[in-house]
Amino acid sequence: MSKKTKKRVDMLNKSNSKVVYLDTREAELMYELLIKTNDVFKELRKAGGNQIEFNEADAIIKKFQNMMLKTSDVLSFISDKTGKEYSEPFMLAKIRNDLSKGE
Repeated sequence: MSKKTKKRVDMLNKSNSKVVYLDTREAELMYELLIKTNDVFKELRKAGGNQIEFNEADAIIKKFQNMMLKTSDVLSFISDKTGKEYSEPFMLAKIRNDLSKGE
């Protein structure tokens, strides 16, 4: 079994795993980034394995979340242009709400 396939199988065995259906190249790209994001942020949340300060790790996480909000904005824009309804995912809506409250 290849390393990539083993990683996918390992991810499916986690309690918070999700099964997704991908039928566009863009979704497949996001899926590949998801796997990398999971690995990178798992380490970052340990404060970089003591190689990065907590405050720096927190700032990086917040910047990433802002980038995800911008990605959601782009998807909303594309949805408007194509006439497809877009509902922002709950976790992003919560982050957006928390930011608007200054949290």
